[in-house]
Amino acid sequence: MVIIYFIAALFAIGNLMLVIVPRLRNDQEQEELPDVNATFFGGIIQFKNPVEYANYLFEVTKNSEETYMMFSSQLYALGHINAYKNKHLRRAIIFFGTAILSELFIIMSMAWGRAWQFLFNT
Repeated sequence: MVIIYFIAALFAIGNLMLVIVPRLRNDQEQEELPDVNATFFGGIIQFKNPVEYANYLFEVTKNSEETYMMFSSQLYALGHINAYKNKHLRRAIIFFGTAILSELFIIMSMAWGRAWQFLFNT
């Protein structure tokens, strides 16, 4: 039972780490996407100041097709990230529940073993 506890706890921690820091690869071609995605923090920090960022947003939003592609690519990426995080969060909850139940069984068996001699004077 102790082995089950430690394995479940390790898998719960591992899955929670994948929720906090998701490991996703992007293997798709991105020919039509803009060079700088102004809706993503990685794109925002490429600008030196808020005025430069505002000017870029103003220029990008003049072209509705480019704006649509920028926002749709961001929503698509967020959808994949959220699906990945949801899968690993569900796994972490299952492993955490398993670890808690096995710990409870360990405590109960130790308490029962200790109380056995007092309950049944043998």
